[in-house]
Parts: sequence; C-alpha cells; structure tokens
Amino acid sequence: MNRSSQTVSPLAVTALALFLGAAQLSGQEVAEWSISDDPELEIGVVEGPPEYMFSSIRGIRLLSDGRIVVGDRDDATLRIYDESGSYQRTIGRQGEGPGEFLGISGVFVRPPDTIQVWDASLARMTIVRADGSLVGTERFDPAQPGGPGGGVIDGFAGVFRDGDVALSWTIGGPGEAEEVLPDRTAFGRFSREGSLRHLMGQGEGLHRFRRQPDPFSPFPHAVMVADSVYFTNGVDGRIAVLDPDGGGVVRTFEVSAPSVPAEEAWSALREVLHEDGRESVLERMPPPQLQHTPALAGMVADGADRIWAKVYDPTSDSVYLGPPPGTGGEWWVLSPEGRILASVAMPDNVTPVWIEGDHLLAIARGPFDVERVFVHTIAR
Repeated sequence: MNRSSQTVSPLAVTALALFLGAAQLSGQEVAEWSISDDPELEIGVVEGPPEYMFSSIRGIRLLSDGRIVVGDRDDATLRIYDESGSYQRTIGRQGEGPGEFLGISGVFVRPPDTIQVWDASLARMTIVRADGSLVGTERFDPAQPGGPGGGVIDGFAGVFRDGDVALSWTIGGPGEAEEVLPDRTAFGRFSREGSLRHLMGQGEGLHRFRRQPDPFSPFPHAVMVADSVYFTNGVDGRIAVLDPDGGGVVRTFEVSAPSVPAEEAWSALREVLHEDGRESVLERMPPPQLQHTPALAGMVADGADRIWAKVYDPTSDSVYLGPPPGTGGEWWVLSPEGRILASVAMPDNVTPVWIEGDHLLAIARGPFDVERVFVHTIAR
C-alpha cells in the first residue's frame, strides 16, 4: 500500500479534536474550510514525456496570468505550464554556470513575474524572467563576518519586500553524544547582492542521538509572512516571530496542540510501515529517545499573509518518511498574530506548497511515489 493512500491517523484526529475544543472554550471562532476532493488541474505523469515527469518538486508558484512555475530539485530545472497545464518552456539545466542549477531548493515570484530560485547546493540565488531570460546570479557566502560561526546555508525562508533575502544556516551538534542533542538553525538577512546584513535569530533544529535523527525529531520550518520570518520546529506548538532588523525574537505564540507519547507514536508508525512493506525504513530507523512527538509538522504561507500549520501525525510526518510535512492530514490556518482562523482537512495524497486566493498548489504523490502538481479549490 502506498503511503499516499492512507487516511488521517486516529492520533492526528484526536490531537485536532482536542485543539479545536480548546479553541472553542477560549471563545475563538474556528471556521471549517474545505479542499475540493478532486483537483481542478493536474500536471504530471507516471510515464510519458519528460517535460511532464517530476522527481523532487521544491517549489510551485503562480504567475500573474495564471501560468504555473514548478521547480524540480533533482532535474535542476524550472518548468512553466499554462493555466490549462500544458507545457510551455524549461528554464535552466544541471550545472554551475549562469542560469544553471545543481539543485533547486526554493522558488519565489516577485511581482509581476520575476522568478527567484534558491540553489542550496551552490548557496546561490538565480533570478530569471518568465520568458527564460537571465537577470542575474548572486552567491551567499556562509562564512561572512557576523554569521553564526559555522554551519552551511541550506534554508530559504523568503524574500523581503525590498528585495533582501532571508536564509538559514544549519549548525550540527556534537558527534557521538550519548544523549539527544539538537542542531541549531540560525537566520540571516542578506542583501540581494549576497551580503549579510545581520542575524535575525536562532532556534533548535533536528534532534539527534549518536548523529542519527530521532524518529520523532522536530523539523525546522520558516516562512515569510507580512515581511517577517516566522519559525517553528513544532515543539509545543510554539511559533517565533523574528525581528527583520536583527533584534532576535520579538514575540512568540503557541498553538495549543497536544503531542503524542513516543511509545504510542512508535507503535503506530511501525504498524504503518509494516502494512506498506517499507521494511528498509524500519531497518535504518532507531528507536525513539524523545518522550513525545512535536505538536506541529510544518508550516506553509499563503498570498494573504496567513500561516497554514499541520497537526503532527507520526504515521506520515516522521523524518524517516521524508522531509515533513507529509501528505494529507489536518491543518489549521492562523493570522500573523496567531489567531486561529480555520481548520482544514487536506486530501490524503497531497502536501500544500503555496496558496494563492482560492487555489491550493500542492505536490501529489501517487503510484510508486511519483510526484505530480495538483491545483485544488478552497471553499471558505
């Protein structure tokens, strides 16, 4: 059985019910938004023309005229499709020269249709137009003065309104420690030319035991909302807002989402992996050392400066199943101030990447875990 075919686990349903009950007791109005069962648009095939085959999608965005931009990490290209899903052009190729990529890690569209592509393998931002013409490339040196003193730049949080870029370093913890220790994640604001202006803040990343991530390790996520970086690793449902001018954490808010005891989560995860025939994952996955799962699996921003956060489900969001958040599950929508606006049940086989208006752009995983682009309609 493919992982995308699984419905939401009882653990995640229980967590969401407790959360919604707490929200209602506190007097918050929590609407229920719905996602169309079937996508209004599908792009991608299991077998067929290469321009319709994806291997590792790392960005999906809409252009001003409704065309869709898709960044594929392993293929190292951007592809543009018209609003009906028909292929138009490919931008870039594998390489290290101007307009080339080693691996696409993030895609951002600046109005009207300038596309910024983050390549973590090269620590480089490439800027292109939708017609394929190259605007420029800038490298971001992780060892600049004022940095965190180590680590690699591997995270892309977004682009500020003035064109500055928010990036993050991962700084690994000690090696063979006999206790669970976290990586550090540090966030910097860079000029569009690649110079570090200042650090904005730091937080905990993956939790490791003897170098290996815990099965229920937190996973760092950052999004750009209202010209500020919002960061969480999911622990206790806390989300931190970083000062874009370098003042550290200016405020935090907590989404009251209960976590799951590790023993219960471990049993549920192993059962699912056995059912799916994924014995290789079981063989390389160490027993958990942490006592509880995170409360949140990850975040996605939308074009209206809202935050979409997923309730952690150990049967789909363990780091050993791929970078969380996994497919499907229960999500809620938050205002920039942390107010809960709505709950959303995501279709089983999709992971949202970007939301614009009433359109949810998502990665869909089907047979053999082949990725496709789905566009769903949101009903509010």
